[in-house]
Amino acid sequence: MVSLRLTINFSALYLCTMQWLDNLKQRIGRWYLMRSHAPWVNRHSSPYSQIQHIGILYEANRDDMEAVKKYANKLRAEGKRVYELGFYDQKELTFDHNFTLNSEFLHRQHIRWNGLPSKDAIIGFRNEPFDLLLNLYTSDCLPLFYVSLQSKAKFRLGKYEKINIEFFDMMLDVGPNPSLEELIKQIDYYIKKL
Repeated sequence: MVSLRLTINFSALYLCTMQWLDNLKQRIGRWYLMRSHAPWVNRHSSPYSQIQHIGILYEANRDDMEAVKKYANKLRAEGKRVYELGFYDQKELTFDHNFTLNSEFLHRQHIRWNGLPSKDAIIGFRNEPFDLLLNLYTSDCLPLFYVSLQSKAKFRLGKYEKINIEFFDMMLDVGPNPSLEELIKQIDYYIKKL
């Protein structure tokens, strides 16, 4: 007689279930995002010389944070007012994530069940009338995309994603897996052509 022995790897089952739930939350968040309305703003581009106020959205991991800070300081040296909002995908911020007068951070405690940030967490950034909003993230980041859509920026610029065509004023196709440094280099080149 042959006996069939069934073994279940509960940790693998748990991981698979959690990935499925996270995927479902992302899909619900994106669905909600596509149906929410961004504030009405008269969108237009301005010549780079006339741009005074720039917003930057980025993923606040250690490497990206350094590249964004370096680029933001370059823009400030050119006389631009720059305000940064980083998303740190952890429950709490580390000592690397220092708030300054011109920067703030979102982290998981600011994210609702559907993957979108609470409106209270982004109200300051959302209400800033940026001349230019730079989306400096290379992977799909729903919280930052939501902030970008809710922003009162006059012109939004970011990495090309077919699904986001109608939401950005200008998108750059920098390939399938660009580095943040490459995206920054391309964005810097093209905003000076505005």
